[in-house]
Order: sequence, then structure tokens, then C-alpha cells
Amino acid sequence: MGIRFSANWGFPIAEKLNLGAQVGAASNLPTPPFTFLDQIDGPSHRTQTFLTLGVFQRPTSKLNWGFAYDVALEHYYRRFPFRSAGGRNLG
Repeated sequence: MGIRFSANWGFPIAEKLNLGAQVGAASNLPTPPFTFLDQIDGPSHRTQTFLTLGVFQRPTSKLNWGFAYDVALEHYYRRFPFRSAGGRNLG
């Protein structure tokens, strides 16, 4: 159980080139499953944050493509950043 906040926005950046962009963010604030961890120097809370940025070609009758960069930040026992970049070609 816990709380999740998120927002995502896609918008055009170059109408003539059919280019769009996407920005998103989300945060998870779960309730810890074990309440005794803080008594043994464990964490008393946990957070997860996700960020994404992307550029894509808006749908046409030919080739479509997109590129995104994602970051996930985990804070539980330690801080763990995860990053990935990727593209997709849909023909």
C-alpha cells in the first residue's frame, strides 16, 4: 500500500517535421511491509522516482521512430540510480 503520483505530457515540437516530445515523472511512496526494520538500523521508509524524456516522429504512412531516456531513483537501504536510453524504429 502507499501513494503514487504521476504526470505525463506529450506535445508537438515541429509540426512540419511531424516531431513530438514526451516528458513524464512518477513517484511511489509505499508503506514499508515490515515495521521492525527501523529498530535494527533498517530503513523506515522507501521512495521510488521515475523520470522520462523522449522525442518521437508522429505517425505517418511510412517509417516512425522514437528515442527515450529514462531514470529510476530508488531509495531504500541505499540510493540506487538506474538509467537507460533506447530507441525504436517502427516501419
